Amino acid sequence: MSDAIELPALSDEQRRAVMHDAGPLIVLAGPGTGKTRVITARIARLIDGGVAPSEILSLTFTNKAAGELRERLSVLIGPSRAELVRAGTFHWWSLDLLRRFADRAGLAGSPRLADSAEVRRVMREAVRASELLGRIRAGGVDAACERVARTLAALKHRAIEPGEAAGRVRTLAPEPGWSAGELELLAAACEAGAMHERLMGERGLLALDDLIARASRLLAGDALVREIVRSDAQHVLVDEFQDVDAAQIALLRRVRPPEQSPCDICVVGDDDQSIYGFRGADDRAFARFIEVWGDAQTVQLTQNRRSASAIVRAASAVIAGANARFAPGKALERAPDRPAPAGASVEAVRIAKVPQGGPVIASMVKAIQDRGEDLSRVAVIGRTWAEIERVRGALELAGVPIEVPERRLPSDDQGVQDVLAWATLACDPLATWAAVRVLTRPPLSVPPLRALEWEQLYRVERSREGGAEDDAPGDESGGAPAAFLAWCAPRLPESDAHASRARRALELSERFAQLATSVRADEAIERIVRESGAAHADLLSGRDRAARVRAIVAMIRFVRARVGRLEHAPVDQTFLIKL
Repeated sequence: MSDAIELPALSDEQRRAVMHDAGPLIVLAGPGTGKTRVITARIARLIDGGVAPSEILSLTFTNKAAGELRERLSVLIGPSRAELVRAGTFHWWSLDLLRRFADRAGLAGSPRLADSAEVRRVMREAVRASELLGRIRAGGVDAACERVARTLAALKHRAIEPGEAAGRVRTLAPEPGWSAGELELLAAACEAGAMHERLMGERGLLALDDLIARASRLLAGDALVREIVRSDAQHVLVDEFQDVDAAQIALLRRVRPPEQSPCDICVVGDDDQSIYGFRGADDRAFARFIEVWGDAQTVQLTQNRRSASAIVRAASAVIAGANARFAPGKALERAPDRPAPAGASVEAVRIAKVPQGGPVIASMVKAIQDRGEDLSRVAVIGRTWAEIERVRGALELAGVPIEVPERRLPSDDQGVQDVLAWATLACDPLATWAAVRVLTRPPLSVPPLRALEWEQLYRVERSREGGAEDDAPGDESGGAPAAFLAWCAPRLPESDAHASRARRALELSERFAQLATSVRADEAIERIVRESGAAHADLLSGRDRAARVRAIVAMIRFVRARVGRLEHAPVDQTFLIKL
């Protein structure tokens, strides 16, 4: 090529992974062995050899990791070529595929991601139209929806279609642990799940958890789409492969099937990290890869460039004790061409009882202090906050200055939780827990026992009418089911000292519901903060009030930073979960 790419310096094992050009490849990359360098160098080598950047698909698990990959590619191959490489998450690529071929995927209009409230509304509709509700009537629609959601999640991780699963279940005979009734319940949940997917597709709605399954189904059933996608993605790389599940492996198989020649698919990961079971990940992912791509070759990256030799040896010894490993002979070693950190060592201290850990650590840190060493280079890491508190007390008694990072997240703040409750009501007025919270918190401050009495009366009337939380008692005109606040407001007598507060809560929740459909999510959250009084309703000290304001500001910034990424950005609990 006229514009040749200079590959970065590579070790022998890294170079083998980068230059491999003979079919499927597994790269087992231990910690600190340069897996990202291998991925970027492999992409650069392909492009330098004449492959169009747009024919390379690089998949990972987080947007952050995909962004970092693109940044490193920009440095290595130039921004213009890096921009053409299709790098992103499994969900990003699946969504792009479904939008591109929406008509062939059976999706109406211009498909978009649904927010959680929309998914729940469609789920309720599917449950009501299925046999499932009648089978678990005692739990109501919410219990049925939860059952369907759990069933769908399990099926999706295993690459099983709900309709297909229902048919299989109905052919099974009862056995110990699975009665005929339980099998019928499972089959009904699968059928309700299939109906939910159909209703979502008819409305052009996509749930995040549906993306991979729908994309895989499209590729399996449409030869034309399959041919186009395989032509587009001729070279596939997957990072953090230990975190994939069966559904993602099935998707990869449909993009780069083993019978296709050439079959350039390279998966990179650490088999010793598969114990985490992240989001349904298959702890035998690499073994599954071999089952599909039987002629795959394996390259092990074992030279750690990050840690001292003593730490590498200790880590290897612990890992070697695992009961089952994909590559049991793999062992990390310190890269010989890297300077070793000075003074690094590993010391194990056995204690008789857990509480003794605090004084032991304190005495070790005190010895470091007495030698005049810089304590800012000392870190204490514990498995739980309880352990950290024990160490903290011991260090304080020893007169050792300490700095403990703020353990509370913004989402732990009561004011943030109040805003979250109001936002939940804006999306789902049937969320009784949220209604009870806003009633009992300032500024409404209904006594908790009184609010619980109202809720009990509400549930009694609801049960008499044979409903569940969202099958709530009808309003006085016999119309649509009433949510808790809408039920309370007209029924509480004027003599009830707190009735006006219930009516105020209903007024605010209805106002916030209108905001949720008319303004951006960040604007709606700001209005909820102002109008609900969440920031200043509690009687707090100056220090605690400042912490409350910081937490709420962090929440608003979180929403504002993400709302622009979505085509449809309603107020949604999912905006606040990652706080």
